[in-house]
Amino acid sequence: MQPEDLITWSPEFVLRLEHYKGMPDDQKPHHANTRVNITYVFRHEEKKTVSRHKITIKEIMTSSFIDLSKSWIKHEIKSHPNLHFLLKHEQGHFDLAEECARAIGIKMNSKFKGKSFSCNSSTTEGCIEEINKILGKEFRNLSNDLRKSDKKYDEETNYGRTLTAQEKYNIRFSKLRIN
Repeated sequence: MQPEDLITWSPEFVLRLEHYKGMPDDQKPHHANTRVNITYVFRHEEKKTVSRHKITIKEIMTSSFIDLSKSWIKHEIKSHPNLHFLLKHEQGHFDLAEECARAIGIKMNSKFKGKSFSCNSSTTEGCIEEINKILGKEFRNLSNDLRKSDKKYDEETNYGRTLTAQEKYNIRFSKLRIN
């Protein structure tokens, strides 16, 4: 994986066939796989004393991204006349990841923004590591919602084949591009 294979979600970015660089898994029944994920970083304020560090979380920022090197479309589908429907469905997975990232950001900020941590570590890096263990646990718990939402999305749209259900999601996801 190269850094250019990781694309952060943005309102302007739309998936196209050439973005799918991964090797298709012919054992899978699906026509495509869009590998998305969510991550977070936080801004903080630090106060040092002789023996302790006090870190206050100022803001937690979440984002979603796609890994192009692990996203694939089966070769026989690439020239299918309805490829645009599949690409729109796969864009939905990326949009769903962004929707979840925003929801996770809101939940994590409501729980941790403004919270101060006193750390036993003698270094800032050690203190940040301690805080990341706490935040990471919460983040992983909340990130499970993405996997559940992804599965529900595929089930309700029948992997994009049920066009009326897909269109409802398309309308829902279009609202992400407004803000």
